[in-house]
Amino acid sequence: MEVSEDLNLGDLPEDIVRVIFEILVEDDKCRPTYASVSKQIQSWVEPVVYRDVVVDVSRRFHRTVTDPSSTKPSTFFGLYVKSLVLQSYTTNQDILDILKKCYSVRSLVIWRGDDATPAEVEELHTLLSSSLLSPTMLSVTGAVFKPQEFKLTHSIFSQLTHLEIPVEVNDPWEWVPLRNLERLTHLSVDLYFNVEKNDPDPAETAKRILSFCPPSLRIFVVCPLPSDWDADDDDVCEATAEKIEAFSTGDIDPRIIVISYGSPFGEEHCNFLVDIQYLIRAWGHSSQGNIFWARAEAIVERRIAAKLGAFSLTE
Repeated sequence: MEVSEDLNLGDLPEDIVRVIFEILVEDDKCRPTYASVSKQIQSWVEPVVYRDVVVDVSRRFHRTVTDPSSTKPSTFFGLYVKSLVLQSYTTNQDILDILKKCYSVRSLVIWRGDDATPAEVEELHTLLSSSLLSPTMLSVTGAVFKPQEFKLTHSIFSQLTHLEIPVEVNDPWEWVPLRNLERLTHLSVDLYFNVEKNDPDPAETAKRILSFCPPSLRIFVVCPLPSDWDADDDDVCEATAEKIEAFSTGDIDPRIIVISYGSPFGEEHCNFLVDIQYLIRAWGHSSQGNIFWARAEAIVERRIAAKLGAFSLTE
């Protein structure tokens, strides 16, 4: 069968042309330019363009969602933004404005800095404790809210399958409400490791957290943090290393995965290393599958398969 060299997009059925542009916009780094080809193509590609949003320092996305002259329907971002990453340089007012527009977001990251005023923090807490947002995946920093300021019973937690929150040493979360998160399958927390100090024992803390998790929990990611941030890169005592190894090998619980940002806990102490750019890529494309959680799942699956294989050999 010969294909005419003069064939152009106008010769193809509209549904085929639409699929072509949806595929192009999925892979092309210059994908926003496709929206300027025609209004018809704009209506096809913009839902894909805005499906996963990482808000950068330019504030371009904030200007887009708050543009009073926009021709997009008022519900556009609420309907189409499915994953949203708000980084530390995003101002409190920008966060509020964006969240009010992207109310149906399924994967939400708020890595807030510590520079907000008490009034700004209160305003953000009011929004986050309202019924506006109900993501299935959530990652927040301690600057967004601390345990005494926020409860796991708020509606923003009610639909979660994936949750990443910090653990405070002297102000721990009330973990009992984890039982009510019936859909929770993945949990990630920070734990402080330094057995030479009077910190809570990380193994006991992990076991306590797990004891309150619902039966659905499959993955428990732990990021070990040093109690003394002035420690040298290689200053990990043998006792601390042994404690971390009990986590990374699954001895404490086979669902546990240990990650690290590097210093002072290196690759030898954890299951895999991460950095901020890796996490932005992972969370920034969550609608297509979060590579961070998928990597943790693969390690746990291999670990369980190995143990099952060893068990069958002993029968």
